[in-house]
Amino acid sequence: MNEAEAMENPGDLRRRVLSTVKRFKGNWIDLGRCLAEVQAEGSFQGWGYDTFADYCTRELKIRKTTADKLLRSYRFLRAEEPEFLSRVQRPEAGPETVPDVESVNLLRRARSNRGIAAEDYSGIRSAVLDEGVQAREAGKLYRDLLAAVREETPSAPDVWEARRSRLLKGSLVSLRRVRANLENGNYVPARVLDRLKETIRELEAEIAGE
Repeated sequence: MNEAEAMENPGDLRRRVLSTVKRFKGNWIDLGRCLAEVQAEGSFQGWGYDTFADYCTRELKIRKTTADKLLRSYRFLRAEEPEFLSRVQRPEAGPETVPDVESVNLLRRARSNRGIAAEDYSGIRSAVLDEGVQAREAGKLYRDLLAAVREETPSAPDVWEARRSRLLKGSLVSLRRVRANLENGNYVPARVLDRLKETIRELEAEIAGE
């Protein structure tokens, strides 16, 4: 099926998708919506394709990675920004209102990064959806956010020291409990208790020296 055939009956899903591919550069959101519908309904199987990837590459002539990006970006807007999505899909909305797909994909990645603070996310959101920055500028904003997250994340030595401290203190509590239980029941020879007491003193010294 070709694009001319697709224009003959725009109400048919298969034809609509092919027609939308032609306008991909002008409005990727339409294509993302159509792809989401095709994938959700499994329509491609009825059209003779075993997988969604085959359908995208063979019939639509777009790479699976491109289709995945379109789907993820469209679904992100549908889930996180339904009002914005509704606004840019109105008939009177021009193509200039549609944000760059690469920029939206970066916004999606920022949203899923738990290390990025809400106020920082708000900044890149405004840049992408309100100001319509292109992918290059959105990429710089995203990289800046990641750099800030890395600066705030404890270094490996700090993480190790914190883990070590928790382990030593927890072990000390357990050893003291074991010593008390053994002493009360007279269950082991004195030499075993002596070694246990020495271990406890060594642990106490390690903790005191932190």
